[in-house]
Amino acid sequence: MNQKLLASLVSFLKSRAGVTIVIAICLTGILTIVPLFLIVSDGTRTENLISLLRREHGSIGSFDTKGAKAPSTGSVRQIGFWTPSQETADSVEKDTRAMLRPQDNWQRITEAKVDEFAERLATKFKGRMSGYRRYRTVGRGTTHTKVGWWWVVTVPMDLKTQELVQTYIDFWYKGWLDVRENLYVEETNYSVSYLGKGDDAHR
Repeated sequence: MNQKLLASLVSFLKSRAGVTIVIAICLTGILTIVPLFLIVSDGTRTENLISLLRREHGSIGSFDTKGAKAPSTGSVRQIGFWTPSQETADSVEKDTRAMLRPQDNWQRITEAKVDEFAERLATKFKGRMSGYRRYRTVGRGTTHTKVGWWWVVTVPMDLKTQELVQTYIDFWYKGWLDVRENLYVEETNYSVSYLGKGDDAHR
Protein backbone atom coordinates (compact mmCIF):
# COMPACT_ATOMS: atom_id res chain seq x y z
CA MET A 1 0.00 0.00 0.00
CA ASN A 2 2.80 2.40 0.93
CA GLN A 3 4.55 1.63 -2.35
CA LYS A 4 1.40 2.47 -4.29
CA LEU A 5 1.05 5.79 -2.46
CA LEU A 6 4.71 6.59 -3.08
CA ALA A 7 4.34 5.72 -6.75
CA SER A 8 1.26 7.95 -7.01
CA LEU A 9 3.09 10.81 -5.30
CA VAL A 10 6.08 10.52 -7.62
CA SER A 11 3.77 10.41 -10.64
CA PHE A 12 1.95 13.55 -9.41
CA LEU A 13 5.19 15.44 -8.80
CA LYS A 14 6.27 14.66 -12.36
CA SER A 15 3.05 16.13 -13.73
CA ARG A 16 2.69 19.79 -14.70
CA ALA A 17 0.45 20.52 -11.67
CA GLY A 18 2.93 18.87 -9.31
CA VAL A 19 5.88 20.82 -10.69
CA THR A 20 3.92 24.08 -10.40
CA ILE A 21 3.08 23.44 -6.74
CA VAL A 22 6.69 22.55 -5.87
CA ILE A 23 7.99 25.71 -7.56
CA ALA A 24 5.41 27.84 -5.73
CA ILE A 25 6.39 26.37 -2.36
CA CYS A 26 10.09 26.92 -3.05
CA LEU A 27 9.59 30.54 -4.14
CA THR A 28 7.49 31.27 -1.06
CA GLY A 29 10.20 29.89 1.17
CA ILE A 30 12.93 31.85 -0.58
CA LEU A 31 11.01 35.13 -0.50
CA THR A 32 10.30 34.68 3.21
CA ILE A 33 13.61 33.36 4.51
CA VAL A 34 16.21 35.24 2.45
CA PRO A 35 15.21 38.81 3.46
CA LEU A 36 14.96 37.72 7.11
CA PHE A 37 18.38 36.07 6.88
CA LEU A 38 19.93 39.18 5.35
CA ILE A 39 18.58 41.34 8.17
CA VAL A 40 19.59 39.03 11.01
CA SER A 41 23.02 38.29 9.52
CA ASP A 42 23.76 42.02 9.58
CA GLY A 43 24.41 42.79 13.23
CA THR A 44 23.72 46.49 12.74
CA ARG A 45 20.17 45.74 11.56
CA THR A 46 19.19 43.02 14.02
CA GLU A 47 17.98 45.62 16.51
CA ASN A 48 15.78 47.17 13.81
CA LEU A 49 14.23 43.77 13.13
CA ILE A 50 13.50 43.26 16.82
CA SER A 51 11.97 46.73 17.01
CA LEU A 52 9.81 45.95 13.99
CA LEU A 53 8.55 42.75 15.56
CA ARG A 54 7.78 44.43 18.85
CA ARG A 55 6.25 47.61 17.48
CA GLU A 56 2.64 48.17 18.39
CA HIS A 57 0.15 50.25 16.44
CA GLY A 58 -3.21 51.71 17.28
CA SER A 59 -5.42 54.68 16.58
CA ILE A 60 -6.04 57.66 18.78
CA GLY A 61 -8.30 60.69 18.67
CA SER A 62 -11.08 62.60 20.40
CA PHE A 63 -14.70 63.71 19.99
CA ASP A 64 -16.15 67.18 20.30
CA THR A 65 -19.05 68.17 22.58
CA LYS A 66 -21.58 67.16 19.92
CA GLY A 67 -20.18 63.65 19.64
CA ALA A 68 -18.48 64.25 16.31
CA LYS A 69 -14.92 63.20 15.65
CA ALA A 70 -12.59 66.11 16.32
CA PRO A 71 -9.68 66.92 13.98
CA SER A 72 -6.42 65.16 14.82
CA THR A 73 -3.00 66.79 14.84
CA GLY A 74 -1.30 63.71 13.34
CA SER A 75 0.49 60.54 14.34
CA VAL A 76 1.81 60.38 17.88
CA ARG A 77 3.75 58.07 20.16
CA GLN A 78 3.00 57.24 23.77
CA ILE A 79 5.92 56.51 26.08
CA GLY A 80 5.34 54.76 29.40
CA PHE A 81 7.77 54.61 32.31
CA TRP A 82 7.93 54.26 36.10
CA THR A 83 8.90 56.73 38.81
CA PRO A 84 8.93 56.36 42.58
CA SER A 85 6.27 57.75 44.87
CA GLN A 86 6.41 58.57 48.56
CA GLU A 87 5.28 54.98 49.20
CA THR A 88 8.08 53.33 47.22
CA ALA A 89 10.75 53.12 49.92
CA ASP A 90 8.34 51.66 52.49
CA SER A 91 7.03 49.10 49.99
CA VAL A 92 10.56 47.90 49.13
CA GLU A 93 11.59 47.68 52.77
CA LYS A 94 8.43 45.72 53.52
CA ASP A 95 9.15 43.31 50.68
CA THR A 96 12.84 42.81 51.49
CA ARG A 97 12.55 43.19 55.29
CA ALA A 98 15.63 45.38 55.10
CA MET A 99 16.51 49.04 54.71
CA LEU A 100 16.63 50.51 51.22
CA ARG A 101 20.02 49.91 49.58
CA PRO A 102 22.28 52.99 49.23
CA GLN A 103 21.99 52.92 45.42
CA ASP A 104 18.20 52.99 45.75
CA ASN A 105 17.94 55.96 48.11
CA TRP A 106 16.92 58.20 45.21
CA GLN A 107 13.54 56.45 45.47
CA ARG A 108 12.92 57.78 49.00
CA ILE A 109 10.91 60.88 48.15
CA THR A 110 7.80 62.93 48.92
CA GLU A 111 4.95 63.63 46.52
CA ALA A 112 6.28 67.16 46.15
CA LYS A 113 9.18 65.63 44.20
CA VAL A 114 6.71 63.92 41.86
CA ASP A 115 4.85 67.19 41.27
CA GLU A 116 8.19 68.84 40.53
CA PHE A 117 8.96 66.20 37.93
CA ALA A 118 5.55 66.73 36.31
CA GLU A 119 6.32 70.44 36.06
CA ARG A 120 9.73 69.63 34.59
CA LEU A 121 8.08 67.57 31.83
CA ALA A 122 5.57 70.33 31.07
CA THR A 123 8.34 72.93 30.85
CA LYS A 124 10.92 70.85 29.00
CA PHE A 125 8.51 69.60 26.34
CA LYS A 126 6.18 72.59 26.12
CA GLY A 127 4.58 72.72 22.70
CA ARG A 128 5.71 69.18 21.88
CA MET A 129 4.03 67.07 24.56
CA SER A 130 0.30 66.63 24.01
CA GLY A 131 -0.12 65.65 27.64
CA TYR A 132 0.59 63.04 30.27
CA ARG A 133 -1.21 60.96 32.85
CA ARG A 134 0.04 58.87 35.75
CA TYR A 135 -1.38 55.99 37.72
CA ARG A 136 -0.54 54.58 41.11
CA THR A 137 0.99 51.19 40.40
CA VAL A 138 2.19 48.12 42.26
CA GLY A 139 4.43 45.64 40.49
CA ARG A 140 7.55 43.57 40.43
CA GLY A 141 10.27 43.45 37.80
CA THR A 142 13.82 42.19 38.20
CA THR A 143 14.24 43.57 41.72
CA HIS A 144 11.51 43.88 44.36
CA THR A 145 7.79 44.51 44.69
CA LYS A 146 7.34 48.27 44.51
CA VAL A 147 4.66 50.89 44.77
CA GLY A 148 5.13 53.87 42.50
CA TRP A 149 3.74 55.88 39.62
CA TRP A 150 3.33 54.72 36.01
CA TRP A 151 3.45 57.60 33.55
CA VAL A 152 2.14 57.75 29.98
CA VAL A 153 3.42 60.70 27.96
CA THR A 154 2.01 61.54 24.51
CA VAL A 155 4.51 63.11 22.12
CA PRO A 156 4.88 63.61 18.34
CA MET A 157 6.64 60.91 16.34
CA ASP A 158 9.70 63.09 15.73
CA LEU A 159 10.46 63.53 19.43
CA LYS A 160 13.26 61.12 20.27
CA THR A 161 12.76 58.84 23.25
CA GLN A 162 16.34 59.62 24.29
CA GLU A 163 15.30 63.20 25.03
CA LEU A 164 12.73 62.01 27.54
CA VAL A 165 15.14 59.45 28.99
CA GLN A 166 17.81 62.11 29.50
CA THR A 167 15.30 64.38 31.23
CA TYR A 168 14.42 61.48 33.55
CA ILE A 169 18.08 60.75 34.33
CA ASP A 170 18.93 64.41 34.96
CA PHE A 171 16.00 64.78 37.34
CA TRP A 172 15.93 61.49 39.26
CA TYR A 173 19.51 60.25 39.19
CA LYS A 174 21.41 63.51 39.53
CA GLY A 175 23.44 63.58 42.74
CA TRP A 176 23.12 59.81 43.28
CA LEU A 177 26.41 58.36 42.07
CA ASP A 178 25.55 54.79 43.07
CA VAL A 179 22.46 54.41 40.85
CA ARG A 180 22.79 51.23 38.76
CA GLU A 181 19.20 50.80 37.62
CA ASN A 182 18.24 50.75 33.93
CA LEU A 183 15.21 52.73 32.86
CA TYR A 184 12.43 50.49 31.52
CA VAL A 185 10.34 52.18 28.80
CA GLU A 186 7.28 51.07 26.81
CA GLU A 187 6.42 52.73 23.50
CA THR A 188 3.26 52.56 21.38
CA ASN A 189 2.81 54.26 18.00
CA TYR A 190 -0.59 55.68 17.09
CA SER A 191 -1.69 56.71 13.61
CA VAL A 192 -4.17 59.40 12.63
CA SER A 193 -7.68 58.15 13.28
CA TYR A 194 -10.21 60.91 13.90
CA LEU A 195 -10.06 63.60 11.24
CA GLY A 196 -13.42 65.18 11.90
CA LYS A 197 -14.91 64.05 8.56
CA GLY A 198 -17.01 61.10 9.66
CA ASP A 199 -16.34 57.41 9.51
CA ASP A 200 -14.94 57.63 5.97
CA ALA A 201 -11.97 59.52 7.33
CA HIS A 202 -10.86 56.62 9.51
CA ARG A 203 -7.68 55.01 8.28
